Amino acid sequence: MWPRFVLHARIEQRARQMIEAGLLEEVRHLPPAGPTAEKAIGLREMRAHLAGEMPLDEAAALMTQATRQYAKRQLTWFRRESWLQSVCLPADAAAESALALILHHFPCPLPPQQPPSTSA
Repeated sequence: MWPRFVLHARIEQRARQMIEAGLLEEVRHLPPAGPTAEKAIGLREMRAHLAGEMPLDEAAALMTQATRQYAKRQLTWFRRESWLQSVCLPADAAAESALALILHHFPCPLPPQQPPSTSA
């Protein structure tokens, strides 16, 4: 697991990226959602900004704070699950190299590959 300061920095970076990539426009065009979907992190904050209830920087800070709180709950859950193990992957790991690293740490027999059937 990443140190907390790294996790917080990544969460802040991701929130900025989401806003720069058009989160406000996406939220602006969303139809009203059900009660569960309305609880999505960032939705309430961005809707409040679009309604003129708070500046964008405040909405972004609240979205980041909610994400950090959610990440903390997830980490707490992971720590309680003693059977879980984590594998640190490089941020730029390609799918194949990530799979190879995971299989190295958690070897498991793979079923034999069957050649395709050639019935004619």
